[in-house]
Amino acid sequence: METRYTLMEAPAAMLIGRRGFFKVVGLVVACAALAGFAISDLIARRNKILLARQDGLYKDDLRLQKMNLASSHQNPSVKKAYEDMNGKPCEGLMYDLVHTTYSARANLDLEEKSHEA
Repeated sequence: METRYTLMEAPAAMLIGRRGFFKVVGLVVACAALAGFAISDLIARRNKILLARQDGLYKDDLRLQKMNLASSHQNPSVKKAYEDMNGKPCEGLMYDLVHTTYSARANLDLEEKSHEA
C-alpha cells in the first residue's frame, strides 16, 4: 500500500505561538527602550556642552567689560591701527580692511574638484 503525504501550510496565526509572540514583542520593546535611552543621553550631553560654552562666553564678556574692551573699537591694538592708517571706524579704507560681509553658505555653488596626482 502506497502512502502519499501532502504538505499543507499552517495558517498565519499558527506560525508563531503565544510564547513566540511574547518573545518578539519583548525584543521590540527592549530595542525601543535602548534607542530612547541613547537619544536622551545624546541630547543631555549636547545640552551640557552648549551650557558650558554659553557660560564661558558670558564670563569672557564680563571680563572684557571690566577692562573696557567690550567693543572692538575700544581695543588698544585696533586704536593703534586706526591711528597708523589715519582713519576712523566705518570710514574709507579702514572700513574695507576691517569689516566683513555675511553671505549664507547655502547660496554658494560648491563643486568638488578632484586632485590628480
